[in-house]
Amino acid sequence: MSDLINMDPALLTPAQCASAAEQRLLAVAFTLKTAQQLEKAMKAEKYTIPESLRKSLHTYSMLFLLSPHLSSFRGRVADAVINAMRELGFEGIPARHEIGNIDVVRAFINEKLTQDHYTIKKKLDGSVKPNSATANIGNLAHALCSKFNVPMTVELLARIALLRWSLGQHPDDEAEQFWLHVDHDIDEYRRSGGFKSPDTAGMNFRYLYDEDVKKYGDPTTTSVIIVPTSSITDNQYTIISKWAKTVNPPDDKKSNKRQRMDDGEDEVGGGGEPGSSGDGSNNGITE
Repeated sequence: MSDLINMDPALLTPAQCASAAEQRLLAVAFTLKTAQQLEKAMKAEKYTIPESLRKSLHTYSMLFLLSPHLSSFRGRVADAVINAMRELGFEGIPARHEIGNIDVVRAFINEKLTQDHYTIKKKLDGSVKPNSATANIGNLAHALCSKFNVPMTVELLARIALLRWSLGQHPDDEAEQFWLHVDHDIDEYRRSGGFKSPDTAGMNFRYLYDEDVKKYGDPTTTSVIIVPTSSITDNQYTIISKWAKTVNPPDDKKSNKRQRMDDGEDEVGGGGEPGSSGDGSNNGITE
């Protein structure tokens, strides 16, 4: 059969095609040959992420993990990253109908998110060791954010304080179990713990920050400059905050079926786009 597949039809003689059985066999061989050629062509056209975009995807993945507005570290963060970068006009981000290309980008982001989860957890572990140089939350924030353009706000420090508090509650957790508990702790503070009001939840996150300062030191004694959130006018920060709020924890009791991103931006990231008119504007976003 392999000889027939590789045979040039122009070289076939009438004698070789004399019987109906041989003709059917040749038809099958030519069909297989065509299928092989199509498969080869499809592999050659497989989407690859440009190197410049790969760097930006990794940066934005970390920016989302460090966002004080992220609702879940285990949710569909990759989808939120894609939507935010598309809204910011990044060249090379696949359109919503380019499902195959989106899958490639999503897989790349998820790989980076896994790496960053490990990095954050490792730095948190190091910060609670005796005489740690990153014990002060200001220094810890700098260690986490120094490679990225992240505004040092009290909200960011409060989020890091939450992560360190969760570490104290679950000191023996391996990475995956730790992030599951972090999501649960965020949910406890924001919803099931009775703090459904965003303002009330914010105050309780601030409480954790104040407790962290008492235990590990005041960040204002470090070289870190803390800026008020009200002074941030960066469109990047606003859009990341908006999409970070759309990331809900995965429902571990249900099957983990992939939701299609071509259903529209309002359905990407789990549950819609809060405070948005759907046209990229940022109306009515609240903490």
